Amino acid sequence: MSLSDSFPGICMDASSEHRYSGSHSSGGTGWCNIAYWEHNQRIGALHHVTDPIVTIANEIDNGLSLSKLSADQYSSVTARVRKHVGTGVLFSLEEDGIWLYNRSEISLFVQSPTLRMPGREGEQDRPSVLKILPGYTINCYELSRHLIVPPNTRTVRLSFEKGWGPGYKRQYVTDTPCWLELLLCIR
Repeated sequence: MSLSDSFPGICMDASSEHRYSGSHSSGGTGWCNIAYWEHNQRIGALHHVTDPIVTIANEIDNGLSLSKLSADQYSSVTARVRKHVGTGVLFSLEEDGIWLYNRSEISLFVQSPTLRMPGREGEQDRPSVLKILPGYTINCYELSRHLIVPPNTRTVRLSFEKGWGPGYKRQYVTDTPCWLELLLCIR
């Protein structure tokens, strides 16, 4: 049995029921690409993900190892945060969505188009940044809402230790010392 047979791609039809195909995206190219950033500078190449589970950690053999990515120079804050990433974060493509498991020593902050805060009366829901404590997990991209997400916004952003947005000192994810961007390729 192949990997694509065990963990097929997820497509949704007009009735919002899950359908399965033999790959995670058109052409069998994987289900996401991961970019690692330090402030507003992307570090290294995109990490192409075809397996249903991917780990991002400071030191790791299988997955995205941050220690193997090097910036020309980085701040003392970035160095300290990267040191505490430890065993990092695990993303798992499941039948109901993409689950994030915080295996690091620090809090993570995540934003995705399916994680929304209720708007005030008369306002639309708005994307929110949620804090995930060490040892906790969250469905960070709900596939039941996939059809209502415009294709150009199918992105999950995660920062290590530092939050951003309303209520935080840092207004933009690019103001955080190190962060990840999952560019989703799910049909």
